[in-house]
Amino acid sequence: KALNYELGMDVFASKSLKISWDVFQRDCKDLIDWATTAYANMPRQENLSPTGSYLLAKNVSKITTSGTELNVLYVKEFANKTKLTSSVGLVWLDSKSNEGQMTLYLAAHAKLLSNFSIRYAAKGYAISLNGIYKIRTEQPGTAVIAAVTENYFVANAKAEKNIWGNKLIAFVQVDNLFNTSYNDFLGTPMPSRWIMGGVRVGL
Repeated sequence: KALNYELGMDVFASKSLKISWDVFQRDCKDLIDWATTAYANMPRQENLSPTGSYLLAKNVSKITTSGTELNVLYVKEFANKTKLTSSVGLVWLDSKSNEGQMTLYLAAHAKLLSNFSIRYAAKGYAISLNGIYKIRTEQPGTAVIAAVTENYFVANAKAEKNIWGNKLIAFVQVDNLFNTSYNDFLGTPMPSRWIMGGVRVGL
């Protein structure tokens, strides 16, 4: 069960510039998550080492997540029918448990997340670049979970070419442009740089 509160505002600083800001809180009860549990507290101890530590799915009575988000959007159209669209975002999150123990998913979410995107479109082509930067709790490697680094930055780029009347568009896209080595919160390695291309058809 969860109850969400949110309060925000939009400021149109100019015809091209919009600034959005909001604060929010989520109160959650009876959340099921993985919690680090000693051998003595495991409900089933067969085939377990008495000196080990394990992850057990349990009911967390109450979790409160608070945060704030800031977004800046800039859109500019030029006389030669070109258009620049850009945005910057910043999100801060903090979670607390009344049991004092941070469970696996809650401890793994980003404490600070920043993202950006920029796209320049002209007659016949468009180029874009976007990226995300995360700061999260560092997770040392254990026998159960692989190590997780404290922060990482990933950028992606894309180029598009209009072949026929906005109905046939060829594109080339590069994900993880700078070949960043990072992993998800369970330690699974995420893809390195990869390139793809194709044709988009509009009917």
